[in-house]
Amino acid sequence: MFRFRQDGGYENDHRSEYQFEDDDWARFRSGVPVAFRTVARGADSRIDTRVEVVARTAGSWQLIWYKHRGTYDPPEIDPRREMVVAVFAGRRATGAFTLEIVSANREDGALVVRYRAHVDPGVGRDTTPFHIIAVAADGAAVRFVEVPD
Repeated sequence: MFRFRQDGGYENDHRSEYQFEDDDWARFRSGVPVAFRTVARGADSRIDTRVEVVARTAGSWQLIWYKHRGTYDPPEIDPRREMVVAVFAGRRATGAFTLEIVSANREDGALVVRYRAHVDPGVGRDTTPFHIIAVAADGAAVRFVEVPD
């Protein structure tokens, strides 16, 4: 019998055939929410080009943090348990931008990270918005999707 796990995978005990119902497929395809925590978020990164990154090792996390802040002392991440996912919007001169990762879901074997950018046209200063999160470590592909504001 097939059993869906919380992480979006499934198990088969081979004792019986399972007839998938429409609601099973809908649940599987719509994704399973993944818990995440914010490591850092703001509007003043040193990374001034648009980039979406994933760090699965301590070395790659330290390099991202150095490019982002200019220091080699990033917040603590245990790469055996967590990986870092980050979105940097790049330099925005047309108003104050904010950036927020709004969800992380397991979908079709990948981690899908959705984020939203928002502009406040009444503020006229340059910003370099970013949002960095930590999620449970795994080797799945990561896809980024910008959602409308």
